[in-house]
Amino acid sequence: MSMLIELVHEGQRILVDGQTQRLDRFAGRCATWAEKVESALQDDPLALSRFHQAERSKLTLGIPTSVMGEWQITRGRVDALITIAGDAATSKRDTWKRDTWRFWLGLVVGIVIGVCGTIATMPSERIDAIRAAVKHLVER
Repeated sequence: MSMLIELVHEGQRILVDGQTQRLDRFAGRCATWAEKVESALQDDPLALSRFHQAERSKLTLGIPTSVMGEWQITRGRVDALITIAGDAATSKRDTWKRDTWRFWLGLVVGIVIGVCGTIATMPSERIDAIRAAVKHLVER
């Protein structure tokens, strides 16, 4: 996920360059950035599809007309990537929670099975002695 955040920052820097009239190889930098994002998202076809289908930004104020189209497309893709990175962070957190519950459930089940197995292998005289000791403690 940190790779996605770095790509978001890189895309935002490219957009700022477009707004501040630093236009040298602007379209090339946008294309290179998009290729980096595509390679980062290639394991997640749904996220890659969302990135490709990002809507163009409607912003036009302060953007030079020579790069307007490329800037709007890149802005839409940066916005989509921000959403994708947020969703990735949320799903990792949910996975962590699910794995934590699995751990504790497995631990409790393991303890219960261990106790049952230990009791099953004890001689009956020992079990009677434990019952008597517990009964004596409860009566106090």
